[in-house]
Amino acid sequence: MIKVNEHSKNERIGLLRRRITIKSYAPTQDVYGGEVVTWSDLKTVWANVDYSNRTSDEKDESSRITAFTDIVFTIRYDATILDKKLRVSYRSKLYDIKSITEEGMEQFLILRSELKE
Repeated sequence: MIKVNEHSKNERIGLLRRRITIKSYAPTQDVYGGEVVTWSDLKTVWANVDYSNRTSDEKDESSRITAFTDIVFTIRYDATILDKKLRVSYRSKLYDIKSITEEGMEQFLILRSELKE
């Protein structure tokens, strides 16, 4: 995770080296009027990917074991993504965003995410 006080602004921006795609929840209806869950690309941004806080856990959901892996993405501040149900696509895997916090005054957003396998 990028610490605002540890690096100059140019150094912090230089740490955003990975491309991620932020996907937005877009419910649609099928021909019978039922809701169909779809995800559409909202934007592709540069990010820092932090595996240092990575944890793995297994939970029993509906009589099956499901593995979870946590990962933290840091992106430049963008007010358009603060109030939507979002996912991150990174290296062909999808991560559900569990929380979004601001780092610095409108400098960065910290996306705490979970891979559900």
